Amino acid sequence: DYFAYSDQDDVWERDKLSRAISALGGIPEAVPAFYASRSRLIDENGRSLGLSPLHGRPPSFNNALVQNIVSGHTMVMNRTAHELLRASGVTNVPFHDWWTYLLVTGAGGRVLYDPQPSVRYRLHSRNLTGSTVHPRGQFRRVRRIIGRVRRIIEGQTRRTNTANIRALNEAKPLLTPESRLLLDTYSKSRKGRLLPRLMGVRKAGVYRQTRIENTGMLAATLLNKL
Repeated sequence: DYFAYSDQDDVWERDKLSRAISALGGIPEAVPAFYASRSRLIDENGRSLGLSPLHGRPPSFNNALVQNIVSGHTMVMNRTAHELLRASGVTNVPFHDWWTYLLVTGAGGRVLYDPQPSVRYRLHSRNLTGSTVHPRGQFRRVRRIIGRVRRIIEGQTRRTNTANIRALNEAKPLLTPESRLLLDTYSKSRKGRLLPRLMGVRKAGVYRQTRIENTGMLAATLLNKL
């Protein structure tokens, strides 16, 4: 009845599944939904490095179009969400957890975000995806900001968004009418001259979680890198 992604170098807390299933148990069976949480960051030897960012704004399709706030290693989904993913077929997207966030919210589903960590997320210098550990943990936030700016300038952000939009267009029959309209508005905002781009992003109502991240999104729009 429930499905979870399992990353082999991370450590689940003993109550991860019970907490997730308890939360998902209140969702009607016909509604696709998944549980996700913060992560407790650890190094290669299991020593604590702090917590992943706490997201203050609600999960939604408007957010998912421009940002992934859920980590696959924390996710537990109900059967309806699992069937939704299967119905979308094989998709050429960069990140499986971001795709899950996009598809479930776009189909009118629910995201249950738990501020209490359910997983110990192992950071090391050889991570294939996600964060890598830095010898001085207080610089992690600065490095994330620098990395985000670099991805925008190098075009990685735009390539990722393009891949996500292409996959969503292929899965359009699975989306709600409201989500299809939002997808079209956002897609058009990435094209054309500066003023239509700015107005399109505003009309779409897409948002990231923090003020500095929204400033970065504005910069990407100005540079035609969104």
